[in-house]
Amino acid sequence: MNAKKVREELDTNYDSQSDLWKYYEDEKLVRIERDSDFNARVDEWEYYEGGKLDRIGYDTSGSGRVDRWDRAPAGADETGAPAEAAPAGTTPGGTTTSAPGGAAAPPAPTPAAVKK
Repeated sequence: MNAKKVREELDTNYDSQSDLWKYYEDEKLVRIERDSDFNARVDEWEYYEGGKLDRIGYDTSGSGRVDRWDRAPAGADETGAPAEAAPAGTTPGGTTTSAPGGAAAPPAPTPAAVKK
């Protein structure tokens, strides 16, 4: 039997609940969905084109829908790692994002600025 992988589920925090789902088409990664706050709801969507990260959607309101998009840095691969750092003053995705209502959203905080 030649089974093709179409989905992979992972439990990244070892709480017996899946919190990361990888989707494949023709054995190639096309999307990753992530529950980054471990509340059993997907809140990040990564889309891949030609084996490279293309865009990332975020649910920042808890609605279950994307309300902010970032473009991947040039050269980002399936791990999401950029080939080079984004220029200073840009979002991690290297673009201006849009908030609900079409207003420009403030840049995403750097990891050091995020409080847990």
